[in-house]
Amino acid sequence: MEKKKKTFSRRKVNVNSNNENKKNYKYKEENNLFNVEKMINYRFKNLVLLDQAFTRKTYAVENGGEDNEVLEFIGDKSLDLAVIRIMLNHFASNKIKDLYFHSELNEGDYTEIKRMLVEKKNLARCIDNLGFSKYLKVGKGDNKLNITNDISVKEDLFEAIVGAVTIDSNYDMDVISDVVFNMLDPIRLMENYTRLGDDNYISKVQEWSQKKSGKIPEYIVKKDKDEEFIITLVVPGIKKTFKSKKCHSIKEAKIDASTVAYNYINSNNLENNINSYLKVIDYDRSVNILQEIAHKGYISMPEYKIESASKYSSNKTSWICKCIVKSENIKVEKLGSTKIEARKNAAEEVLMHLKKKYMEER
Repeated sequence: MEKKKKTFSRRKVNVNSNNENKKNYKYKEENNLFNVEKMINYRFKNLVLLDQAFTRKTYAVENGGEDNEVLEFIGDKSLDLAVIRIMLNHFASNKIKDLYFHSELNEGDYTEIKRMLVEKKNLARCIDNLGFSKYLKVGKGDNKLNITNDISVKEDLFEAIVGAVTIDSNYDMDVISDVVFNMLDPIRLMENYTRLGDDNYISKVQEWSQKKSGKIPEYIVKKDKDEEFIITLVVPGIKKTFKSKKCHSIKEAKIDASTVAYNYINSNNLENNINSYLKVIDYDRSVNILQEIAHKGYISMPEYKIESASKYSSNKTSWICKCIVKSENIKVEKLGSTKIEARKNAAEEVLMHLKKKYMEER
């Protein structure tokens, strides 16, 4: 679900117009609700709900009023459905012609992406990015314990805000999904996962290892105190080991360690040149191949820009991918029904240009 964030245009309130406007404006101002509405790009009909989302139970016990615990429960359930909707809009499509539902990813991929998006650490990180913790209303005991910095409290706040939007919008999933999209900023994580899927270094290192020694590589997984994963990769036939950086998931860590190992193998043991990559262009691996050529230093790293093709085409479900290779002065634009397809189409076109330049002309 890639979309430009809407520009939040808050209607200016004339505080002198009537008592209701005065009261409304003062309530927003005192409770910092202007900033929250602006950041999540949603205007509440019932501001009390938004204020309640920021009210911890300890504050309600000491000062009266309702706390945000039930809103957390509602938000937790709404968040799951909104995230599923966002993922499917990003990665899947409904083929009108044959009525089939088509997805570029499988169930395991969706499960992993959803886990990354809704896990406690990511929700807390989003609250930090939004700067919402400082608006929390907590009791005196919580205040002494500096509870607003607790990762679980930030997670609860995220879910409570979504819960408040759910009720205020009368369970409008379009509205809820838009708010979740704005708060989560999920494109970075989803695109990162897609890139990890494209980088098939795990199988490459395994193929090399089996061909060289008849054995498969060993991945030693460790989890640090911050719940980040670090993997040490042992490749039979190579004395040194390869360690990943701290990663958000095991898959990402495996990819990172394998990438380091593959680059080492490529630079020390393989004698490929650019022509070997261009002899047979495999469409399904076009993105991988182009990146491998860049990693070897034959060309500059390809730059991709993907956007909705609705302004170029009547088909609102299509995407256009621009791929630029500066060192070769190559710039192509290709359409696709999904982002992944558009990226592959653009990469394949670039490879065809390279083949013409380095093979057919010689």
